[in-house]
Amino acid sequence: MPKSCRHVTCLSERRISSASLLGAGTGWVCLTCFRDWDEKSKFTTHGRTKNHPLAWVVPAGHLHCVQCGDAVDVDSLNAKTKETTEACLRAITGLMARKGPPVKDSPKDLLLCEEPLPPETAPIMTGSSVTVPPGLHNLGNTCFMNSALQSLAAVTEFRSSGSDPLGSLGNALFDLLSSMRDPSLSSVTARKRKGITANAVNPSHFFDNLSNKYDFFERNEQQDSHDFLRLLFNALDDEHDGLVSQENKLTTPHRTVFGGSVTARVDCRKCQNKITKKEACLDLSLAMDPEIELEKSLESLSVSGNGKNIAALIEAWQRPQKLEEDNAFACESCFKKGVEGRTDEARKVVYSPATCRYSLDETPQCLIIHLQRFSISKTSGRRRKSSFGYGKDHRDIRLAPRLSIGESSFILVAMIVHEGTTADSGHYIAIVHRDDRWYRISDSSVSLISEAAAHSCRHAYIVFYRRTIQTE
Repeated sequence: MPKSCRHVTCLSERRISSASLLGAGTGWVCLTCFRDWDEKSKFTTHGRTKNHPLAWVVPAGHLHCVQCGDAVDVDSLNAKTKETTEACLRAITGLMARKGPPVKDSPKDLLLCEEPLPPETAPIMTGSSVTVPPGLHNLGNTCFMNSALQSLAAVTEFRSSGSDPLGSLGNALFDLLSSMRDPSLSSVTARKRKGITANAVNPSHFFDNLSNKYDFFERNEQQDSHDFLRLLFNALDDEHDGLVSQENKLTTPHRTVFGGSVTARVDCRKCQNKITKKEACLDLSLAMDPEIELEKSLESLSVSGNGKNIAALIEAWQRPQKLEEDNAFACESCFKKGVEGRTDEARKVVYSPATCRYSLDETPQCLIIHLQRFSISKTSGRRRKSSFGYGKDHRDIRLAPRLSIGESSFILVAMIVHEGTTADSGHYIAIVHRDDRWYRISDSSVSLISEAAAHSCRHAYIVFYRRTIQTE
């Protein structure tokens, strides 16, 4: 018999509403981590082990508490708790309603979008010649991860680069990317036959492997897509280093595909000393606001600029940058001249005005460009989002990195988009190019969009450009 329950206070309407996996549930869906269990006994073990007390029982349509051992009687709760619980239940039933009736074989019933379509989008109708990429279930505020994975899956060179030796994280990643591109999963009916619900793949296995390495990656915790990519690449590096000996070390897949070489040339304006430093980089991080200062780290190069499109930002990145005042250059030559005859206590670092110029000397197979949308206001101290757009004429970016082998041409293949106005809220989606079509993918929701809509996106946060032509 249903009973009152004190554990309902752990329910969160916001977390429930953001978990699209709940709408795909078929059995016992945990309302803490949103995993779906096909048997009561399995959820009971999970709930007691992880201290996740509540589940939504899909077949019966009620709330169950593993600690109380019964269905929850909402009417017996106090007024405030009852109101909050009922709001959560409305969110649950709303997600289940969006799941919709079983998919039929009639083309008109094969609409993949779970939310209203944005302008210039169209529902995807399956047919003998139409294939669509699967979505990814949201495990609880994991849109930051899903959008990045969809973008990585759009890069053919990376998707096909997974090979031994790989550790648990690498295997989980490339298994997931492979399942996202499996031709047998490209039609709605085929995915249904394989038991993949809501036309989406569950990334839980990969996410669990990643969270084992970085415990701050938790379900229901929003993170930044760029941070996710950088930490993922770092974890793959660490895993690879632990598997092979130093003499047999091979280049990791992500460095093979996304790794480039950047040279920084610094001219000290005080002593005329010239310094050249070459380092590897995995992305270009371009500032969109003039007040964002030049970062000194070469791993993710940053420059100030106020260009109106990506091409202008890249052009600004290649221009000489002044290093002065608070951002002056620690010149070793000036330091040596200034410490002659002085005691150790009197030796201080010498900061001198200088000019720095960057060049991309080795272009990667796929160039990742990170647009610094979020910055800290010098007046308010708050993180804010900058507005930025780039036109459709800049789909093809021609970089001039002063290569001896000529120029490199790149074409847009994917982008991660942040929808929202503040740094601590919003939603991440992916816009990807596949089989001569453009798709907007929001977790498990997939919609077809026009090429013009893809190129006119005003909220791109991270873009992926594939190198197409390189002349000798």
